[in-house]
Amino acid sequence: MFNLGKGILGAALSGVSDTIDKNIKKFISENLQKSIAKSEQTLKDKLSDTQLRRMAKTIWDKLEETKVKDLAKGVKLTEKTEWPFYIP
Repeated sequence: MFNLGKGILGAALSGVSDTIDKNIKKFISENLQKSIAKSEQTLKDKLSDTQLRRMAKTIWDKLEETKVKDLAKGVKLTEKTEWPFYIP
């Protein structure tokens, strides 16, 4: 009896899980473009071209003398890393 009840409950929950997954995917699909547009607008509102240029120059000034090999020391490559970053 226990195994029968467990099987029935498992089948019922499987359907619920599938429905939840479908609803989550549907929500993301329907709202992704709106979220991207809102994020883009927020960035445009908060950052002017002048501010972006100033930040880029500051970053470049700090990194100008940095060698790529020094930056690469902090990067870990794994088997899961895909091209162009991983060369076996």
